[in-house]
Amino acid sequence: MFKCAFVVGIILSSIVPLLAWQPSWPFKWRPSWWPFKRTTPRPAQPNKTTPIYHPPTCSWKYSSSCDYPKLCHCPMPTMGGYIRYSNKKDYTWYFDNKTMTCKQAPGDPSGCNRFTKRKLCQWNCVIPIKKALKSKRIGLKFK
Repeated sequence: MFKCAFVVGIILSSIVPLLAWQPSWPFKWRPSWWPFKRTTPRPAQPNKTTPIYHPPTCSWKYSSSCDYPKLCHCPMPTMGGYIRYSNKKDYTWYFDNKTMTCKQAPGDPSGCNRFTKRKLCQWNCVIPIKKALKSKRIGLKFK
């Protein structure tokens, strides 16, 4: 009985190192049970690009935000399309460059020179422009 255990121990002691460490054979043959190299490369990481930047413009076609007070010089919105107003009080507000005041007018509600309330028009255009004109800052150009 001890002889069988001894023989099994010797066999296992000669097999375990072969399984644990890579054999140092002089030829490049690897056993079928040995871990193989990957033949396909790893997939490339997707390009992480930033979205295209469109500077704010009067048409507001591509830009998602407006830069005030620089875009207060945009013209009065044009009449076009089907725009339904129930009353004159529902007209949107725009900044008039010539009189430097906020006025109501019907028209396209999109664009950078359109405001839902008079307070927003004054806050974004009238107050900053009057402050800039008082301090004689250069850089605000009006058409």
